[in-house]
Amino acid sequence: MLTLLASMTFIIFRVIGESMGKIGADLYYWVLKEFMGVDLFSYVVVIGENIIAGVLGGVLAAWGCSFLYKYYNMTVMMIIPSLYTVLFVILGLMSIYSNAFSLSSVAQFISQFIGLYTFYIMLKGKFRSKFTSVVEDK
Repeated sequence: MLTLLASMTFIIFRVIGESMGKIGADLYYWVLKEFMGVDLFSYVVVIGENIIAGVLGGVLAAWGCSFLYKYYNMTVMMIIPSLYTVLFVILGLMSIYSNAFSLSSVAQFISQFIGLYTFYIMLKGKFRSKFTSVVEDK
């Protein structure tokens, strides 16, 4: 039960992480263009900033959820993030369908999968649950 409550914070940490990623990516591409003279194609900028936002959102969400509750069950911890991602993937598909296939909606669609994948990988690797070590000790 506590794991499910801890996974509810995924949404908050994910939104904060994606916002930080978008701001950081915008700043990065601005520095590339203004100071280094590198002018990238618009699709590289749009897709790149959404990838950076998804990765940072997933990392921050994994850190936040595992920081709040260290003895989580991985299966239960993935329920809310999976539902969140499925909801936004459906909304992304509806946006792609209604907006005549815009590049930004496709990039946001990709960002949702990258965020969930990063969240899962970070929980499995870097922010491991202490729940498994308790089970193995007995």
